[in-house]
Amino acid sequence: MEDIIFSAKQVQGKKALFGKGRFALQNVDFELPSGYIMGIIGENGAGKTTFFRYIMEEKKHYRGSFYLDGTDIAEDHAWSMNQIGFVSEERLFLRQKSARENARMLGSFYDTFDMDQFAALMEQMDLTTARTVEKMSRGENMKFQLAFALAHKPRLLLLDEPTNHDCGDGSDFPQGILQVAPAAVGSAGLFRDHVVALRG
Repeated sequence: MEDIIFSAKQVQGKKALFGKGRFALQNVDFELPSGYIMGIIGENGAGKTTFFRYIMEEKKHYRGSFYLDGTDIAEDHAWSMNQIGFVSEERLFLRQKSARENARMLGSFYDTFDMDQFAALMEQMDLTTARTVEKMSRGENMKFQLAFALAHKPRLLLLDEPTNHDCGDGSDFPQGILQVAPAAVGSAGLFRDHVVALRG
């Protein structure tokens, strides 16, 4: 029997204006087993951002349910957020602090955060923990967030547009995902994007 980490059951959102009409997520229903990565692909306005927001926000703005390891996310939001690693340009870190300082301060909010694993993951992706967030390129920032997310051993990893970030050194964020993939064993991944550009 497959280990189902995340599932959406009959999720329906509120209607919103889009172009000349109205749009709403309707009847979203799927299961995501351990060891798999699922992509949500579509044009701007297709509902990708809304879908991620429904998962992450404490207030429920939809009908239906999201389940993480069998627990309704809306019913135990704090526990669920401890089990989710979120990587996004919109995620806020302390910009004038180094990666190491951010990890020490913000990692304390997670029950299983591992500083040694964080440092090892940063090294695997050829990043220094001494650089401040404000001096990182977009891609470096996303790699730093990936190391931070994996260091608290999430059951579900959410990646926001992972194929859209130049690291400024000839490498890219998708390659960074492949470099540290073994650290995500026992987890599942969900990403949203306009295109698919992961390369092996």
